[in-house]
Amino acid sequence: MIKVVHSYLFSSMKVAIKKIITIVALLAICTGASGGTSMDKRFYDFEKGTQWVFDAEFNGDKRTIVFTVAGRDNNRTHFEYDIYNPPDPGATASMDEIWYVQDGYVIWGDYDLQKVTPWWRVYKLGSRKGDTWKGPSEKGDATHMGKTEVTVPAGKYEDVVHIRLTDEDGKLHNFYYAPKVGLVRWETTSSRGKAVLVLRKFIGRSQ
Repeated sequence: MIKVVHSYLFSSMKVAIKKIITIVALLAICTGASGGTSMDKRFYDFEKGTQWVFDAEFNGDKRTIVFTVAGRDNNRTHFEYDIYNPPDPGATASMDEIWYVQDGYVIWGDYDLQKVTPWWRVYKLGSRKGDTWKGPSEKGDATHMGKTEVTVPAGKYEDVVHIRLTDEDGKLHNFYYAPKVGLVRWETTSSRGKAVLVLRKFIGRSQ
């Protein structure tokens, strides 16, 4: 569903997207037999109620995007993905998303009508700089770019993990994950331009 959201950002960002349920990715994942080490979990394992507020921009068109952890079940973490068009008070688009760990990867996918559709393997547990991996069904490519320092409106973060991912549609994504905070910056580049999300506020804590 995130792919749909970014297509939405890449088009006019004015058409409301139908509400949908997706699956976990790096903001809030459950533990389990394949849940990864405690070091890994600092990037994706968060409590219910945890919230990220992002400033989003695409070619000068600005929005506010809010992720909120709604709950967890069966080793998956559900979160709401809401898009706001300030100064309008209500969300112009709202999705229910979720992340999960499977076969050593953190997967960002879609959960709609009880059907799971994996989109991206956004992180490989235990990976280091230079490691590469394929996406679900061997589609897309991801690379661990190492750790860096990132400054966003919410503050300065060190030891930020940078994952570069090219999806099957040819879009280039750069994800930046900070320990105990999760996603702090997300860039998506395509033939239509570049969308950027930067963290403005983080409310909550990792497990």
